[in-house]
Amino acid sequence: MTEGRIKVWLLKGKSSSKTAGAKRMRLRRQFVITAEKTETYTLRQEPPQAFETFCEKCDRKVRCLTLDQTVTVTGLGARTIFRLVEAGELHCYETDEGHLLLCPNSVALFVHLQ
Repeated sequence: MTEGRIKVWLLKGKSSSKTAGAKRMRLRRQFVITAEKTETYTLRQEPPQAFETFCEKCDRKVRCLTLDQTVTVTGLGARTIFRLVEAGELHCYETDEGHLLLCPNSVALFVHLQ
């Protein structure tokens, strides 16, 4: 969901110009436009029973994100996320089946710092 807000201000100033020896005042208008944008992401976990585990680096129990959810939130590719996990930037947990689950706290911190 994307929300936006646009603000417009009218600045008034005076400038002079000479025409045929007479001094005329001309009104000059300048518009200043400022735009703000806010984005909100909503994650729905599948299956409804989210996988919870203890993140040793955060020292708390967390509901893990899948790789696909992490790609959606960060906007990064899967390979980049694997590189960040290997570099220790993102906390992760690997299941017995080989699935990678990521700590939402480390993902949120990474997104915030970018």
